[in-house]
Amino acid sequence: MFSRRILLPIFLTALVIGVPSVAQAQNFQPPSVTITERSYSLCGTQQVPITGTVTPGYRLSVTLNGSPVNITITSGNWASTALQTVNPGTHTVVAEIAFGNNGGSEIIRDEKQFTIAECGTGGPGDEKDCCPGPDPVLPTETVRTPRVLGATTSSGLSPRLAPLNNIFRLVCDRDPTFEEWEYWANRLLDGNMAYDELLGAIQWQVAHGRSIGL
Repeated sequence: MFSRRILLPIFLTALVIGVPSVAQAQNFQPPSVTITERSYSLCGTQQVPITGTVTPGYRLSVTLNGSPVNITITSGNWASTALQTVNPGTHTVVAEIAFGNNGGSEIIRDEKQFTIAECGTGGPGDEKDCCPGPDPVLPTETVRTPRVLGATTSSGLSPRLAPLNNIFRLVCDRDPTFEEWEYWANRLLDGNMAYDELLGAIQWQVAHGRSIGL
């Protein structure tokens, strides 16, 4: 009887503070980190985004060619807080998370490389004419002119809209639809947004499963 009175409180205490619950075990997410793989068709020095995914709750560090990159994390997706300026050549992105005892005894990392072409060296846009002689005249087509706030110049569109397609492609790896283009054009002009703010806004919407705001 005496031994039971001693062991029962010890056993109950161990259950409370020493053994993880079934719910905790089911909600555990193993640490992982990835970098979004991209290819760039434009040549020459340019600005590019760096994005990826990470298991929530872990400390993440990202470098581009060995230099730290400032990032934001939203719902398991991370992105550089600003476009990164890169010159022609091969560039290396490394993303690492540290975990374990003593401030992180284990490290999980992902590493990706991408290449920016030198202009005028046979890259995209430098293709030679395959067929001598005059080029054929293509039939013209009627192009729908979008109605966009602030687009009142003689050419029909504000010059501020020129980089819009490229910024959208950097995030989504595709051209915007007419609805997407019209939405972001209005945001850019009506809100007087800077281009890096536009990039961040598109990244935020994509991180939440959308390409435009609600």
